[in-house]
Amino acid sequence: DLAVGPHAKLVVSHNVTQLAGAADRTPASHPANPSPSVKYWCFGAWGETLLAIANGYTLYEQSGTSQATDVANAPDVNNFMLVTPSRQVMMLGTNEEGSGTYNGMCIRWCDIEDYTNWTTTSTNNAGEYILPGAGKIVAGTVLGDYILIWTTDSLWVARFTGDPSETFTFEMIDKQCG
Repeated sequence: DLAVGPHAKLVVSHNVTQLAGAADRTPASHPANPSPSVKYWCFGAWGETLLAIANGYTLYEQSGTSQATDVANAPDVNNFMLVTPSRQVMMLGTNEEGSGTYNGMCIRWCDIEDYTNWTTTSTNNAGEYILPGAGKIVAGTVLGDYILIWTTDSLWVARFTGDPSETFTFEMIDKQCG
C-alpha cells in the first residue's frame, strides 16, 4: 500500500505503482480546510495498520478499507511522529502530559506495543521528556537503534534503555546544527 497526505487529505492506494483509484481515508475528525500551517504528514507502519499525523493534529490509525480514526488517548497536537525500533510511537513537538499545553520541545512516547497507552506510570514504558533550550523540534528519524532529533538549534540522540523509570536517554550531539 501507498499512503500520501496532500494538504487536507489522507489518501491510500493498494497499487503502489499508481495513485489512480486511490481512496480517500481522511478521518472524519480532520478539518476539511485545515490550517495553512499543515505542511506535511508523517506516516508509520504498525503491522497492517497505518499510523499518521498531519502536523499540528492528533494521531490517526487506518487499516484495510476503513476510514482513518483518531487514536484514543494520543496527544492532541503533534508536529512530527515516528515508530521506534522498540515498537513505540514517538511524538516530537507535542502536548505536555501533565498540563496538556503544547510545547515545541516536548517528546512523548506510548507504551511498548500499545499505541493507545500514553499515560506514564512506574510499570509501563510510556513517557515524556522535554528537551532543554529554546526553539522547537523540527524533525526526527530512526537510525538503527537510535532516534535522531533535530531542533531549530541542535541535534539530539535518543537511546532506548527499556527501563520504565527511564525508557529513553537523550543526549545533545551539537548546537547550531538544527
